[in-house]
Amino acid sequence: DLIPLAKEIGVDTKKVAACIESKKNIARYNADTAEGQKLGVSGTPGTIVINNETGAYELINGAFPVSEFERVIDKLLAAK
Repeated sequence: DLIPLAKEIGVDTKKVAACIESKKNIARYNADTAEGQKLGVSGTPGTIVINNETGAYELINGAFPVSEFERVIDKLLAAK
């Protein structure tokens, strides 16, 4: 399904096909997916908000309004 979509939006379909066929990014995809699953991400969108100072984090699993992100960010900043 990606090739027709690539063509529709003007992307070089030969490059897209070559990338898909090469499978060169499969290992990275699998590693990133496994890491996300360990943290509780079960689909997309899945966002992990991290306080870089404390290491605390919270998962926002699903599509939410910006107010939910603000709530999580404020919570993580207050937990110093």
